[in-house]
Amino acid sequence: MKKESEYIKDFFDFLRQTDSDINVAKSILQDMENETQDILHHIELNECTPYDFICLGIALKQIRQTRRKAKDKLTILMPIQVWKQDNQREIRELERLLGEMRKEEKKALRRSYRMRTDAVERALKDGGE
Repeated sequence: MKKESEYIKDFFDFLRQTDSDINVAKSILQDMENETQDILHHIELNECTPYDFICLGIALKQIRQTRRKAKDKLTILMPIQVWKQDNQREIRELERLLGEMRKEEKKALRRSYRMRTDAVERALKDGGE
């Protein structure tokens, strides 16, 4: 069973993963832009056969599709990054709350009880009579 604090931890994991995903999407986007420019400059500056144009056109299509996926991912994730920047105080408070919850969960695991009476001993000795 999942601890209550794990839900908040999952949210922080999600926020960290979006940072990583944004960086990857930006990198892919830049790589695809560079590849597009390489193909266009090759066409501009070199003599190409019809077969070259077909191969370059197919490659360009694949590059543009990869670029589009990265751009869409970036567009979807950017509002999360903006929200994180606008809500730093709330995020720190949530981190503090997570720490408190983990502390209380650990206390609950170490919980013990010191008997105050002999009621348990009497009940077990007498067989519940």
